[in-house]
Amino acid sequence: MRYRCALAWLVPAMFAVVLAPLPAVAQGSRCVLRINAASRNSVGVPGSQGDYTTYLGGGTVTLRCGDAVMTGDSAVHFETEERAEMIGHVVYRDTTRTLESDRLTYLEASDQVVTEGNVRLVRLSTGARLDGPVVSFFRAASADSRTVATGRPRMTIPGDQPGTEPILVDADVAEFLGDDRAFARGDVVIRRSDFHATSDSSRFSPQEGRLYGDPVITARGLTLAGDSVLTTFVAGDLDLIHAVGNARATGDDLWLQAVEILVDAGQEDIERAWAFGEGRSVGATPRFVIAGDSLEFAFTAGEVDRLRQSARAAPFS
Repeated sequence: MRYRCALAWLVPAMFAVVLAPLPAVAQGSRCVLRINAASRNSVGVPGSQGDYTTYLGGGTVTLRCGDAVMTGDSAVHFETEERAEMIGHVVYRDTTRTLESDRLTYLEASDQVVTEGNVRLVRLSTGARLDGPVVSFFRAASADSRTVATGRPRMTIPGDQPGTEPILVDADVAEFLGDDRAFARGDVVIRRSDFHATSDSSRFSPQEGRLYGDPVITARGLTLAGDSVLTTFVAGDLDLIHAVGNARATGDDLWLQAVEILVDAGQEDIERAWAFGEGRSVGATPRFVIAGDSLEFAFTAGEVDRLRQSARAAPFS
């Protein structure tokens, strides 16, 4: 049965107001909603059909649903709309994430949480963070559960090793998918002290990042671009950069153009680079210009010191 909340002045002040809607439906993940607040500062206003709008405040208000606990300075529960709104110093916690915001709306029928104002969400498993003006997700977590942020949010993606410098990602829209994947769309800017990148969209896991739509990345004094760019990381350090489709690379003493360009980023300076693919690859330095099906360049202290040309594209051969 639906709850019926008595008006605050009919409830003894030493008890808390406890609200619970319809039992969870068998086919979904819907849970029993409970809201606790000091009764002396809570007022239930009846509607025309016997439903209530309940105002709660005067201290910490707690909303519980399954494994989720939400607290705030005050709340309003709309029985007919099956909606709860929490306002002021909101904190959300469940088994997969924590969140802080100025405001939170919980939609009972869809089990959706929408947060607004100075939102900061942290994944408990990885420490990845999402900061932005608006963040929404469904309470029940799954392998493909989505957390979406709009309004130019920022993602902070830690490395896969403790102490590794995190990657910062700014975009028009950011999304966490499941436990270890992330996506960014719209004017994406990615940066860390050892590289800087831009693209129209990108996706990430702890070991790699893929950039699409006019991607450009600058690292170790070399700038690469192409139809798409893949970066891989080993123990949190930048390892390989792979530009695919109309690939270009430019640096102080090297210019490359090919279908694909692969760069070994090294620990501090680029160590090797390959240009290959169907058709001719072209490379130039201050000392020479070279073309071939496949080109390989070796670097010392970030400068080209030798090269190899072959008739077939075979990086790492």
